Amino acid sequence: MNTGLLLGLTLPLRLLSLTAHASAQADLGGIKSYLLEKTDTLVAETAELEALSDRYYVLAEGANFDYAAL
Repeated sequence: MNTGLLLGLTLPLRLLSLTAHASAQADLGGIKSYLLEKTDTLVAETAELEALSDRYYVLAEGANFDYAAL
């Protein structure tokens, strides 16, 4: 049997096994809280950016998209 093929098939399974074992032992609660907080911030900032870009679009449309006139 081709050794490279065997390694290519078993290595991902071994990595999955190691990852699952490490995850079972690690307390990821702090990371989860941090990411959820940052996600909430990003959602709010994205909504603000969308509102500002909508205002800009209305202004550009009013100027017939003549950006020099803006």
